[in-house]
Amino acid sequence: MKAHRILETVSDGALLHFIRWGWFPRQGTDGKYYASESDPETLKAYRSAGGSEDTAREVAKERNLL
Repeated sequence: MKAHRILETVSDGALLHFIRWGWFPRQGTDGKYYASESDPETLKAYRSAGGSEDTAREVAKERNLL
C-alpha cells in the first residue's frame, strides 16, 4: 500500500506526532522536531495515497510504538 511506503520514510517521533495531532512535523537540522514547522508535502502525499490515522496506528503497532 502506497500510504505504508510513505510512512516508512517517517521517523518514529514524527509518526507518533501525526497520530496525536494529525500532521507531520518537519525535522530541523539538529534532528529535533519543532511544532511550529509542519511537513505539508508528506501530509498531502499521505492523504492522497489514502492514508489515515488508522493506517498510521497500524504502522506504529508494527514498530512496537503503541
